[in-house]
Amino acid sequence: MNHTRIKTLTKLALCAAVLAGAVLTVSCSNFFHDILRRHEGDRILSFALPGQTSGALIGEHYITISPVANAQPSIPQIAVSEGATLIPLTGAYIKRDFPGVDSGEVFMRLANPANVAAYTEALVRDHASFQEAPALDIPIDFDDLAQFLVVSGTGSVRLYRVGKAPEIRNFVFRKADNPLLAHDAIGVIAGDKITVDVLFESEIGDFDLIPSFIIVGEGLQELGGAALVSGGKPKLEFEMDWYVLPQKSLRVYGGPDARNYTLEVNFDYVKGSGGGFSITGFDFYAADNPSFLAFNSSAQIVGTTIKIEVMLLHDVDLAYMTLSPVVTVNGYLSLGGQGFDPVGGTITFSNVTVGVPVLRDLVVYPLTGTGQKDYTLEVTFRQ
Repeated sequence: MNHTRIKTLTKLALCAAVLAGAVLTVSCSNFFHDILRRHEGDRILSFALPGQTSGALIGEHYITISPVANAQPSIPQIAVSEGATLIPLTGAYIKRDFPGVDSGEVFMRLANPANVAAYTEALVRDHASFQEAPALDIPIDFDDLAQFLVVSGTGSVRLYRVGKAPEIRNFVFRKADNPLLAHDAIGVIAGDKITVDVLFESEIGDFDLIPSFIIVGEGLQELGGAALVSGGKPKLEFEMDWYVLPQKSLRVYGGPDARNYTLEVNFDYVKGSGGGFSITGFDFYAADNPSFLAFNSSAQIVGTTIKIEVMLLHDVDLAYMTLSPVVTVNGYLSLGGQGFDPVGGTITFSNVTVGVPVLRDLVVYPLTGTGQKDYTLEVTFRQ
């Protein structure tokens, strides 16, 4: 590291780092300790925004700011511990101070407390243009992700998140942390609900998963349980149940507020893995339906929803159609309470409207044992 460029960060390289909770502390030689011991603080002491009617509430790692009417991006007034360096982290600041680094990667890497000190040092080491005291001169929109690093004179690093209320901004089950997954499973956040489609490499029973997440707040926990660590333990444990989608209640907290989320997991297995009882493919072929179809159509299967768009010949009578699909399925298939042949079976459609989805219920039963898995088939006709 360039020791003349950023004095307050040199102790990250000069001292032996030891992780203590969510904050990195260091054990230095007596020489450095004697020189720097009065500069051990890694805190934000005050935080003010133009137009704020009340002061910000500063916690261990989260700063609650008051909503400001007609708020515009602004530059906060921030005081930190004596001898400490403040590093602002927003998309604009990361682009300026750490060019070439993806801001999403920065936020995700720093979401795990164990990574904060080492990753901060790596960012500084890898960017020779980094200044000793980065200028706080770009207005910040606090509706977007806004974080700050405070590096003390002895090298400890503290991460602060800033927001108006606690919330989850990003949620994912990464394959790197969960090797049984076929790929990363990215959560879709809508209001207070997070839906994740999880695809396993093969059949499993009950399962547990390590989540990675970005929050605005002090911490995230399973409701009534221990605090969760992004990319670390404790894991979220799920029971395999084809009748009820696994759900968890999560709570993000910070300052005087908290917010609850429902996490819902849709799970399935890789096509051809031989595991589970599930539908892994659904197609209508023009060769099998020459009187009705103009082209072949393949479905998109997400969780237990099968969506397919079918292009009809221009002269097809929409009052009555009988179509034959090809269904790739692990198990016995049932349509409307009756057994269904996945190759050769037919589905009747009456009085359909172009562009309006038609729904059918499909059920898969295991070849051996008990249980069932319910699917919704959604067919949209085009002409």
